[in-house]
Amino acid sequence: MNDLLYQTHLKYGELLVDRALHELDPTELDLAATQFQSALDLRTGDEAATKGRDEIPLARKRILAEQNRQSDDDAAIAALEEIMKVAPDYWRTRETLYALLLRKAYRLWEAGDREGAHALLRRALEVQAEAGRRIEHPPTPVALPPWPTEPGSPIEPAPFQSIPRDGHDRDLTRPSGVPAPAPTELK
Repeated sequence: MNDLLYQTHLKYGELLVDRALHELDPTELDLAATQFQSALDLRTGDEAATKGRDEIPLARKRILAEQNRQSDDDAAIAALEEIMKVAPDYWRTRETLYALLLRKAYRLWEAGDREGAHALLRRALEVQAEAGRRIEHPPTPVALPPWPTEPGSPIEPAPFQSIPRDGHDRDLTRPSGVPAPAPTELK
């Protein structure tokens, strides 16, 4: 009977954590903590129940990050940085932090704060490098030709050129594998 009760508390706690993360509802985490503690009361020192209990603070920070992701970059980044210290790959923390750092760097760059943007870009590279990913510096942007601004100015498409991949001239109007018609004699 205790095994069944233990499994019930453990699985329900895991379900509550998942639901809290998907619905961004931290109140579910309080219920989950109670379930994990009940499982630990039945099996003292159990690894799965301890892991579930230890996940609660990470889930709280992750929910905080998600709730602030669109409105407060600093709060979201701070919450994700806290998770990075303990479990960098928890619920795609690394990828989310990387994206937020890039977005904030872009905003700083646009506002004229080049040094602040560079610091955030360096941190973004560190976040990816910590995962063993090598990031090459992006190529230097190339300026595009100016877009015609006068109404009615023609935009000329490049002329179509069909160049066979093998370098041989052939009639491209005929499907491949279809033989060319035999030459006819003129009378």
